[in-house]
Amino acid sequence: MRNPYNYFFHHDTGTYQFITKNNITYRVAFIEDSTLTTVSTTGMTFDSIYQVVIEKISDELEPLDARVF
Repeated sequence: MRNPYNYFFHHDTGTYQFITKNNITYRVAFIEDSTLTTVSTTGMTFDSIYQVVIEKISDELEPLDARVF
């Protein structure tokens, strides 16, 4: 099993961040999305639907890293 990176919560941005072995920083955010509360084909409604956003915030070109999955 792969060993993922340790992460930390960044209070100023409200996101989780981790730094890879190649010194690339990623930010992960969970954003509540109220536009997807009803599935039109079934009519089912849902509460608390979130988008997951993963963003590379370092400028460097990232080499392949098997621990980022």
